[in-house]
Amino acid sequence: MPCTAVTSGEFGAPKGMASSRLAANNRGTSKQGNMPMSPTSSHGFKQRGFTLIEAMTAVAILAILASIALPGMAQFLAARRVEDAARRIGEDLAFARNEAVKRNSPVLMCAGASGACEDAPATTDWATGWRVCYDPNADGACEATDAKDPNPMRTISAVTNTITVTGPTSRLSFNPNGTITSTNFTQFTVASTSATTSNWTVRIAASGAISVRRG
Repeated sequence: MPCTAVTSGEFGAPKGMASSRLAANNRGTSKQGNMPMSPTSSHGFKQRGFTLIEAMTAVAILAILASIALPGMAQFLAARRVEDAARRIGEDLAFARNEAVKRNSPVLMCAGASGACEDAPATTDWATGWRVCYDPNADGACEATDAKDPNPMRTISAVTNTITVTGPTSRLSFNPNGTITSTNFTQFTVASTSATTSNWTVRIAASGAISVRRG
């Protein structure tokens, strides 16, 4: 029986043509895979920045928040300055008392950042500063300074002009046993020029005990 020739179109493309189509498909897939991403999100929305109106709204909100926070911050800082000044006075009083006991002789703390305590101004205003000095002969004046033992031992300059410091007139003297010469308690009042800030009080009992507290 004669054999019938089978054409390539009846059962599929020849191997050469199939290979060509496969290579073409692979090139198409590769090109498609390497295409740059479209500037849209996975949901199809285009990415964008803030508009001018949105930026102005954010700035306005920040300005409102700042106007609310700044007065509170100013009051907080004023209160801290008052507290710091009161605690500094308490520290210097404790230092003067300890030195009186250690030296076994009177130690003075007087208003003003200069002078010998005997010429301290007769004032209760201690905001101009104060100093601590030893007074071995108990004459109410700072002893002459010595190269090995400087006097005054401490000198504190004026506090900020937003603070007032009211204390005993002119000076305060600690005895060798740690008591003060006053028969009653003595106190300092530290306040701010801002009426919304609480005062601080430094109290010295006749025994020499020192307390620092608000109010």
